[in-house]
Amino acid sequence: MCFLKKPGARVLYLGAASGTTVSHVSDVVGPVSILLKFIISDLWSRIAYMDCVVPCMQTGVVYAVEFSHRSGRDLVNMAKKRTNVIPIIEDARHPAKYRMLVGMVDVIFSDVAQPEQVWFNFFHHIRRD
Repeated sequence: MCFLKKPGARVLYLGAASGTTVSHVSDVVGPVSILLKFIISDLWSRIAYMDCVVPCMQTGVVYAVEFSHRSGRDLVNMAKKRTNVIPIIEDARHPAKYRMLVGMVDVIFSDVAQPEQVWFNFFHHIRRD
């Protein structure tokens, strides 16, 4: 997934199924945190080290589209634990039905058998920078 190395990427994932691979993509694109080490000294000149995790503003998002209601239920349950996954239970061949939920994206990842679904979504959602 070399195209997803950029934290903060916006991904449209077609054919999300129950969300196993979507969860991995979610980990790659964000949310991003930084581990900072602070040095603290007290009144008696003892030095202590403290780790602090600070969230960054750059958080990627995965729009996960799945047609099957059975798999979609599992996808929704997985998305409850991952704040950067937005589950969409809809037919990927009709992007006009969910275009109000998905803005422009950096990557379209297709895990479906119908290749025309990618083209339908490409013209609606791909970012052209």
